Amino acid sequence: MRRLEAEMAEVRCDLVAARALERAAETRSAKERTPESEAAYRGRREETARVQRRFASLLEEIARQERHRCTAGAPMPQKGSEAG
Repeated sequence: MRRLEAEMAEVRCDLVAARALERAAETRSAKERTPESEAAYRGRREETARVQRRFASLLEEIARQERHRCTAGAPMPQKGSEAG
């Protein structure tokens, strides 16, 4: 779990940086309106999306491990026993 939390912190920093670079590329592309600046902006958007997917994947893994940890010690319900 600590490894995931450390990786999450690193990816969070990467995401902040990717978003800042994307905004800068967007501003430059809007100002210059060249194929090169548009391609750079598109590349930054793609990189931001990749980092966002990684961030979401880590969140899902942490949540999965938390659910597993919370249910690992819980007794399994007996077959045929129903509440109510």
